[in-house]
Amino acid sequence: VDASHAAFAGRQIFGLDFTGDSQGDHLDDCDGHGTHVAATAAGRDFGVAPLANIISLKVCSCDDGCSELAFAYSLMFTLTIPYDKKVMLLPLGGPDGFMGSAADFAEDLRVLGEGGIYAELFELLAESNVTTIAAAGNDNADACFFGPGAAPMTINVGATGRNDRLAPFTNWGPCVDIFAPGVDVLTAKANTMNGAWMRSGTSLAAPHVAGVALQIAAAYDTSDALVIRAHILALAKRGMVDEHLTIEAAQRIAPGAFPVTRLAMRMGGPPLLLQALTAPLPRLPTDAPQPSGTPTLSVTGPHNLTVVVSGDAYASEELWVRLYKVNADLTHELCLEQNGGFPQGQLVVGTSMVPAGDYMFVAYDVYEDGYDPEEYAFHAVYVDGTLVYHSGNRFVGLSDTFSFKISKMKAGAAPAC
Repeated sequence: VDASHAAFAGRQIFGLDFTGDSQGDHLDDCDGHGTHVAATAAGRDFGVAPLANIISLKVCSCDDGCSELAFAYSLMFTLTIPYDKKVMLLPLGGPDGFMGSAADFAEDLRVLGEGGIYAELFELLAESNVTTIAAAGNDNADACFFGPGAAPMTINVGATGRNDRLAPFTNWGPCVDIFAPGVDVLTAKANTMNGAWMRSGTSLAAPHVAGVALQIAAAYDTSDALVIRAHILALAKRGMVDEHLTIEAAQRIAPGAFPVTRLAMRMGGPPLLLQALTAPLPRLPTDAPQPSGTPTLSVTGPHNLTVVVSGDAYASEELWVRLYKVNADLTHELCLEQNGGFPQGQLVVGTSMVPAGDYMFVAYDVYEDGYDPEEYAFHAVYVDGTLVYHSGNRFVGLSDTFSFKISKMKAGAAPAC
């Protein structure tokens, strides 16, 4: 990162060069990439989170490209940085990693099918409260074949352009989590005092998400990577991204393919479009039960089960929601319940501490018309801070149900839902 640019005035940028270029000078940004990425995330006049501190970790040589070993060292170095709230931005990658080739393609598929060569490192980062955000890639291809963003614990970001249309170059598919602006983004130009230029790529989309992650970390005073991820996905807009051209491209490569995101793959519906945190939302509880209504659950447990509702103009009178634990004998125990009382456009949060097992969420609309499609109303379910279901405003008709399982797991692991 070119620390002399006015976008970073008043901040000392620390870091390391893991490549050996320029006698260890991590501030030698020979192609400008690190500078315009950092400015889009946290630069004055350009960035989403302009008050954030910036750490520059150089893993790509000016002459020899990117080093996977340098990249791995940079991930481990992040664990030693003495900040409470850390977001690691990864605007780089390639097939499997950086050095993939056609000859390695079959092996890449096998490795990526097991979570990729970075999966364990990113799990360690998440458990250590580091949120990792990656660029999905610029090959107009299935992002599952590209690392490091395909690793499950990253937030993998594709790019949109004007009118929220998917960028023609963006990678897509079930290993993408969210889309953000990545075409003709105005940002800082390296090796100038205050110059700016327009750049495109998923490397410009990812820092928008990193900026929102920093907003959420500050607004909620949290460093929990799973909670930050859940907030980003809960804030995201649905039904906004025009994906027509990419659908056609995907179906030419693999008939029947659909460029959904990871969350859409689980719950159906359109991909997610990033939204900034314009006002703090109510904190999602993660450690103490605050049951709504009168639960009949006979046994509590270590898992936090949370329901969030943002109602439309009629939800206060028409909507009720319930969460049940489904027992082996098919009896249902009530975990959470709220009948009405959902103010328009305000988040209502209820939570309960539950054991592992099978669960069912039910939303019911008395007038059988669901949410007004002209409003951004939704309901969502979280397990231990991780979003497992989000309706968007696609709830129509009488009821919406969602069944899921909470598995026994070690502390810090993601729930199997």
